[in-house]
Amino acid sequence: MSAVAATFFDGRSSRAHPVQLNVGQLDAGGSVLLIRAGDWERNELLTGIRVTPRVAGIHRTLVLRDGGQLQVDDNNAVDYGVFLSHVTTADLPRLVERLCARDL
Repeated sequence: MSAVAATFFDGRSSRAHPVQLNVGQLDAGGSVLLIRAGDWERNELLTGIRVTPRVAGIHRTLVLRDGGQLQVDDNNAVDYGVFLSHVTTADLPRLVERLCARDL
């Protein structure tokens, strides 16, 4: 899957940082969100990220454990691309819960 554009806010300032998101696989199992900007990189376990619900065409927010946030305009990438590209059996219970909670 190709990277998804997002805007990162660190939770301490109002400064917006353009970033690229991708999903990677951990050696021990599970998936990690790769957050990359020009001169830095950050990784977050998918299980620790809260995703705001889909509301029409409004951007989605991925809330990180430390209060940082990622705003993503591509709702389909959030629903199907970013989080489903590297699904493991350990991710399935959370995935099923998320899909069942959606208004299809």
